[in-house]
Amino acid sequence: MRTCCVAAAGVLAAALLAGCDSGPKTGEVTGTVTINGEVPMNGASISFIPADGTSAQAGDTLKDGKYKVKVATGPCKVQIRVPELVGKTRKPSDGPASGDLIREVPLEKSEFTYDVQSGPQEKNWEVSRKK
Repeated sequence: MRTCCVAAAGVLAAALLAGCDSGPKTGEVTGTVTINGEVPMNGASISFIPADGTSAQAGDTLKDGKYKVKVATGPCKVQIRVPELVGKTRKPSDGPASGDLIREVPLEKSEFTYDVQSGPQEKNWEVSRKK
């Protein structure tokens, strides 16, 4: 009887420990994106796409050039997209509004790689506009 109780307790402990898996490890990446040293208009975006092909993508819309994403650890492809107003009537910092004509700013490079670590980290991106 005693052996049976000890075995049952061992099975129960193993089951409880198996339930403690918190899923994939994640990192929280914050930073600023600038284009030729200037903050892009609101509405620009950054996306982190894990290279493993199974973890969820993460992204954020920039506000004053700043972003914050929570993404699985490991190597990621990073995409930066920046809109600009065409025939703007307001300040670019106001961002696009309904009815505005916008286009994507042509950048020298808009895809990068970054190895996300576990926990908080900061990564700033300086990109150049195509000449």
